[in-house]
Amino acid sequence: MTKYHSPLWLRGAHRQTTYPHLFRKVPAVDWMRERLYTPDGDFFDIDQRIFPDKPIVVLLHGLEGSSTSTYIAGTARYFMRAGWGVVALNMRSCSGEINRSLSFYHSGFTDDLDFLLNQLSNRHPQRPIFGLGFSLGGNIVLCSAGRSRADCQLQAVLAVSAPLDLSSSTYKMRAWPTRWYEQRFLRMLKRKVRQKDERLRTAGIDMESIYGAPTLRLFDRYLTAPTFGFVDEEDYYQQSSSLPLLPEIQVPTLLLQSYDDPMLSDKCYPNTDGFSAVSCLYTKQGGHVGFIHGQPWNTRYFVEEEAFRFFSSHLE
Repeated sequence: MTKYHSPLWLRGAHRQTTYPHLFRKVPAVDWMRERLYTPDGDFFDIDQRIFPDKPIVVLLHGLEGSSTSTYIAGTARYFMRAGWGVVALNMRSCSGEINRSLSFYHSGFTDDLDFLLNQLSNRHPQRPIFGLGFSLGGNIVLCSAGRSRADCQLQAVLAVSAPLDLSSSTYKMRAWPTRWYEQRFLRMLKRKVRQKDERLRTAGIDMESIYGAPTLRLFDRYLTAPTFGFVDEEDYYQQSSSLPLLPEIQVPTLLLQSYDDPMLSDKCYPNTDGFSAVSCLYTKQGGHVGFIHGQPWNTRYFVEEEAFRFFSSHLE
């Protein structure tokens, strides 16, 4: 298995985490948008480019990301250059238009991914389909593979910087300077919630507590848990963490995690030796969805290279 080493000029978890967001420029991806209407009366949007008779990679973004996030766009272009088809799933409300239902999405919400995989399998029978999830998207694709077991429609799965244990990772997010990331996520989430303010109030949701929530745990207590039918935030985390589902996964799966990830707790680095289908690639450095190497004038992104290597090795 290949290894990753952070370059001297980009050592440090926070440099690796923030560099792509601040400095990476990815040209616009040439793909087509499609809206999929879900059985519960809602919708989500996908961006795609499919090539005849070629494998397909489904990309899942992280919390409040989208198909325009640099790590999604960069990975899409990498696979497209290799001739592979790419489908980027935008979580509900993340494609630029607010969704219809009272709820948004959450870290263990696999309904839309499963719906998309059914659609792709019907449209492209006999075509190998792979799943690549980043952060929250990584947890979702792992949950989907674990819950579906032998019925999983993915040929292989790669999860990058995935918060396998949600509860302990929310506590990790509360420490400075990692708290800066949590506050950024909260600002983004609260802006979105305001678009549903009246509907949520009518449904009896405590909006003042949501707007005043200083942590993601409290945000999940007052919004995510009640709108998705969980007892509280801890019930949500326990039911939505992918860690307990890893032994159930039956398709080749790789966990790519960095030990210096500022957002992951110690529980997010399980020993996978006893798992039949899951292997791990844990690096000393790489930050959160970073894994940059090369020189400043020629930066390369290890996730894209490793994903292509891993998926290619599992083509039938």
